[in-house]
Amino acid sequence: MKNEKMLIYDNYTKDISFFTGELKQYLMDAGYFEEPGLVEKGVARTKELLVLTDALHLKWQRADSPYIIGMLAEIYTIFYKRKIVIERGHHLMGSDEVVGRKTKNIDLVQFCDETYNLSVFMLASFGKLTLEEVFCIKYLDNPDELAICSYPNILWSCTANTKIMTDFKRPSNLCISTPKVYEMNL
Repeated sequence: MKNEKMLIYDNYTKDISFFTGELKQYLMDAGYFEEPGLVEKGVARTKELLVLTDALHLKWQRADSPYIIGMLAEIYTIFYKRKIVIERGHHLMGSDEVVGRKTKNIDLVQFCDETYNLSVFMLASFGKLTLEEVFCIKYLDNPDELAICSYPNILWSCTANTKIMTDFKRPSNLCISTPKVYEMNL
């Protein structure tokens, strides 16, 4: 299933410079391809944005924006819950058992005022996002009227997202699947 999702991802991103091998490796390591529905929603959102772009002759600051917004707007969901190791502990001699290890669950989304902001922060480390992409991702569920005046494609990104969330039979404000817990060493 993971390999199938990676092939789908590759088909939509292979000719787009923002989608580097480094980004793909990061997504693989973080569990992007294992998160239920994430790749499928990304593809559906991208298709919907491409349909709207073609039908309404939308102009984007970057031609690849529908792909970036569509495929990666919900990247924050892979980091929704994390387990941080606060004490490493030690191995018992001759065993793989770890003694004295302490962990703490944290919710990384709590550090951002909105969930899509976390997506913007995460994506910014892989390439420069246009302001239009930043605002389209930031306001994906709740468009801001003033921002739409400057970047009308915010409205169309929100429209595409609302349509695909309806297609997936999930309200747009409940787009997070059951959180996975990953381990990170500090």
